[in-house]
Formats: sequence, structure tokens, C-alpha cells
Amino acid sequence: MEYDEPSKREELFDPLARFLVLLRPTAPSPSTDTVAMPGALPHSSRNKGKEKEIDFDDARLQGFASFRFDTEETLGSSDVEVIYWCAVEIDN
Repeated sequence: MEYDEPSKREELFDPLARFLVLLRPTAPSPSTDTVAMPGALPHSSRNKGKEKEIDFDDARLQGFASFRFDTEETLGSSDVEVIYWCAVEIDN
């Protein structure tokens, strides 16, 4: 299949697309406690109250993954479930 940049950009910003972003703080953290992440699943009760806020302005992008669950037409009578994904590691 030929690469089509406008089509790939449309896929990237599809409302069903999801991203996992890996950030590395520029300053080392003195503690190994849990970091509160916006949009993350709730922590278990054993970690409750230990979360620290992370300064996203003071972090470097280490890598990311994008993924999207979708269905594709087949030659048969039913569609098939698929996942599109891409992972990128950034060398800082």
C-alpha cells in the first residue's frame, strides 16, 4: 500500500485513536511514590494519598504509542476486529 500523508494524519487524529505518552522528568525525583497522571485509572487503596503531581512543563518526551481499535470489511459476510498501533522511542 502506498503511503499517503493526509490519510495517515486523519488516522492519527481519529476520535477513536488513543495515545500512551512516556515522559521523563528533567530533574530526578527524590521519592519513588506514585505519580498522579491525568486520565489514568484510579490507584489502589494502598497508594491512596501518596500520589505526587508531575510538572509536565519540566519533562522530556521519551516515547509514545498510538493505537486504535476498529473493524475492517472482509470478503465474507462479517467484519473483523483489528487494532492499528505505532510505537516510537525518542532518543534524548
